[in-house]
Amino acid sequence: MFVNLFKNKYFILISIFFFSACEESNSQADYSLVGNWKWIETSGGIAGIKITPSSSKTERLTFSDSTISIYQNDSLAGVFKYSIEIEQTIFSEEPISVLKIPSFSSPSKVIFLTEDTLRLSDNFVDGMTQTYVRLNY
Repeated sequence: MFVNLFKNKYFILISIFFFSACEESNSQADYSLVGNWKWIETSGGIAGIKITPSSSKTERLTFSDSTISIYQNDSLAGVFKYSIEIEQTIFSEEPISVLKIPSFSSPSKVIFLTEDTLRLSDNFVDGMTQTYVRLNY
């Protein structure tokens, strides 16, 4: 019995140490939108379509701290103010980051961001997702 008690205490001690060393990370908070992003595809919708630059136009986004410049086929299409807000979405029970561009009539886009990939998704069922890769120049 003493051995089992010792094993249980040892297990509890190791468990406490392990879980206290774990840190919850919000990967979106670890990366910045600021920079240049090249569009690689748009996918989704009720028909499950996929559009790529080879089947359409090229597009690049350049984010500063407060504006987004949109280039289509290497020509500046517009510069717009944007904000990032935390809202409830269909993707998570917890509120997450969304991109809002007041000049656009379209609803906000849900942001999924890693170091080198940006996904902007519609916040409704059968919506579209635009995928971009970070440009390093």
